[in-house]
Amino acid sequence: MDLSEIREAFIQESTELLSSAELLLLQLERGEFDAESIHSMFRAVHTVKGTAGMFGYESIEKCSHELETLLDQARSEKTELDPKKIDFLLRAVDHLKKIVADPFPGELTDPDARSEQERIISEAKGFIGATERKKPINEEKKTQESSKKGSVNSEWQISFFPGQDTFRSGMDPYSFLKYLKNFGEILHLYLYKSQLPKWEEWNSETCYLGFEIKLRSSSRQEEIESVFAFLRDGSFLRVIPPNSSEEIFHQIAKEIPCGEEEYYKTLTLLGLQIDGVQVAHESKTSPAPKQEIEKTQATTTIAPKLIRIDSAKVDQLVNLVGELIISEASLGRLLVEKEDSELNESAEILSRLVGEIRETAMALRMVPIGELFEKYRRTVRDISIELGKDVDFEIQGGETELDRSVIEKINDPIVHILRNALDHGIEPSGEREALGKSQRGKLKIQASHATGSISIEISDDGKGLNQDKIRKKAVEKGIIDPDQSLTEQEIANLIFQPGFSTAEAVTNLSGRGVGMDVVLRNIESLRGSVNVQSEFGKGSVFSIRLPLTLAIIDGFLVRSCDSYFVVPMDWVKETMESELQLLPEEISGSINLRGEVLPILHLGRFLGLPGSDEGRKNILVLEYEGRNFGILVHDLLGEIQSVIKPLNEIFKGIQCISGTSVLGTGKIAFILDVPGLHSLLKIQRSNLREREKIRSK
Repeated sequence: MDLSEIREAFIQESTELLSSAELLLLQLERGEFDAESIHSMFRAVHTVKGTAGMFGYESIEKCSHELETLLDQARSEKTELDPKKIDFLLRAVDHLKKIVADPFPGELTDPDARSEQERIISEAKGFIGATERKKPINEEKKTQESSKKGSVNSEWQISFFPGQDTFRSGMDPYSFLKYLKNFGEILHLYLYKSQLPKWEEWNSETCYLGFEIKLRSSSRQEEIESVFAFLRDGSFLRVIPPNSSEEIFHQIAKEIPCGEEEYYKTLTLLGLQIDGVQVAHESKTSPAPKQEIEKTQATTTIAPKLIRIDSAKVDQLVNLVGELIISEASLGRLLVEKEDSELNESAEILSRLVGEIRETAMALRMVPIGELFEKYRRTVRDISIELGKDVDFEIQGGETELDRSVIEKINDPIVHILRNALDHGIEPSGEREALGKSQRGKLKIQASHATGSISIEISDDGKGLNQDKIRKKAVEKGIIDPDQSLTEQEIANLIFQPGFSTAEAVTNLSGRGVGMDVVLRNIESLRGSVNVQSEFGKGSVFSIRLPLTLAIIDGFLVRSCDSYFVVPMDWVKETMESELQLLPEEISGSINLRGEVLPILHLGRFLGLPGSDEGRKNILVLEYEGRNFGILVHDLLGEIQSVIKPLNEIFKGIQCISGTSVLGTGKIAFILDVPGLHSLLKIQRSNLREREKIRSK
């Protein structure tokens, strides 16, 4: 591991810890008080301080120390976290996030960051005052139990053997031991030398030493263990609390790398008297009771439950699974022509295993969307304060899982919708009260699984959309004709037009007509859709529909002329034989489908595809924005699993194609972008109407 990897690990872990502290602060602000929440915040800030100290990031360590002291007073009930302190802590956490992610962490090269750091430290010291730190209750209990029968040590006892690759990983055990002094007084430190090799076998990049430490400290066990957090892999660490029984030392003697004899001798040098041990290798003490050993292992062994994997490796795995699916499809096509039962049976087993591998690989990319939703609590809080509005924010369905790559791209659209709901939708408290509403507005975001997709709804109980005002503004901007007939849904969707805004004044949050068109564009780029339903005076609901993944989709394969296309199954409604008669020069037409006019687009002609246009044709009926339209194709080839390959940069301007896929035959199929195709169809039909008006004149 090089230093850049270590630094990235520090940034990621510290950011996660600070984000968790931020969410806990927001809970406290809402009145959801929990003593454990304060302990959790303290541990998070303490860990950031500890790791920053190991790397020598002094400014991060210094700022964290002040927050840690304030939180320590709160958890010992020396002070109360009132709204003023919570607001300060939120600003301080924001500052720590910023300097943690700085290209030169801890150096404060930005003058604004230096000024903010000085303000935060000054405010923190003002809150802390000259309050004397209260002795933890658990420490008082330990003191009272110091004479307990069977106890050996009156201080913390730490056995630490760094992994042999510690130096190669860019770590120095000395920096960890130096930082340990921040938690108390190191009374004794003994150096284990039994693992030192002969001079001719010495490797300067290998760590051979071990340490036995006696520490006087009032800290918790997890706080002391956190000092060695970055040396967990490959290291031996046992942290024994004060007043532990001698059986624990006997158990560790059997595990420690230096061996029992040197361990017992070291304990004797440090003043620990263990019954039954006169000469270490002659010890015949009885084994520790099973229950005590299990307890010791549970509290002293540091074993990570999770492993961190670079997301690029997961993406590579998914790509390889995609290639495997293509190869399996090709093999299956070849075996259709073979009448070999054994081969066909093996192919079926292979197909089942490939399917299971696909599901497992995709599951690695799936993460709960709740983590993203929780981040919006801070966004809603800050905007509400800025606007002077009281808003209750509710989250539902946070356990719903979605592809990590989709979550990364959906953040900005959701923030746009939330900002607009707070600015344009929810009224101020006085206005709401006059309308007979509760003084506090309600804003809710919820997620749920739909068929092959995920649904996200953002709702508020505010003003709703003024259809008359929207239509009037659309006419003024030339988006629609004055006499154009539109449904309520179509009028509501006008807010997604570029440059559209009904705001009477430009503010820091909105009014420039930039935002909702970006929402639509970003969501459609994910093969998703967004709709809005609103009742004037009662509120609005924005419904976002997204595919579960962007890598492998279930699609419907069609052929038009001599080209193949895959339509995502989420858009497919039904299929039928074509009764439409088009002239050779016509691109589109319409049919009567159960009493409704169904627009039809001849796919091959519309795209200008070469090849034969003769033969029977079929219609694939698609649904978008609550409206149906059809595409005219030659062959309907059925459902297919498609591995999506991105388009080359040269072809990314094509509005109705979102990617490609390789079929089992080795031929290329294009992934149809249904929203883009629908937009082009609307433009094409609008142009036809204009030409008809001109001819009629």
